[in-house]
Amino acid sequence: MRAGPTGPIATCSHGEKCETEEYEPLASFSLRVGNKDLAFTLHCVDLCNRYGLDAIALSEGISWSMKLHQRGLLSSAEAHGLDLSWGNQATIEALINRMAHRDGFGDVLVDSVRAVARKLGRGEELAVHSKGLEVFQADVRTSKAYGLGTAEIALVHRGRWLVE
Repeated sequence: MRAGPTGPIATCSHGEKCETEEYEPLASFSLRVGNKDLAFTLHCVDLCNRYGLDAIALSEGISWSMKLHQRGLLSSAEAHGLDLSWGNQATIEALINRMAHRDGFGDVLVDSVRAVARKLGRGEELAVHSKGLEVFQADVRTSKAYGLGTAEIALVHRGRWLVE
């Protein structure tokens, strides 16, 4: 591994070189979607980066659809034939690509989980978000300052906090 602009360079599951990421995108495409393969996780984060998409929002959409499927609230037919079982790498990669191109079920899922739940008319109680933006992996309930910031301006996945 060599160092890149934001971190070391690693080999992803398809042999391409990609930068390792910060915690949130790594957790997003591993724990959140039931994937245990680090190389595949790096590949998913790399795809999101190449498409210019928010890995946290995409992974929550994928995870939410898998949760609905597990509970019998979303069929494979509604997902255009995709197998929405937890950790299915082919489905995870297909959904990233389909969401990037607004193709098939990806076109439905690319909107926020709250918006998709409202559009489908089900699953809103399972949609994890704050003011419509998907929540990241950390539990910030014990951080008063973070909680206040979230309450005041909602979650921010990109950019930096401005402290005045």
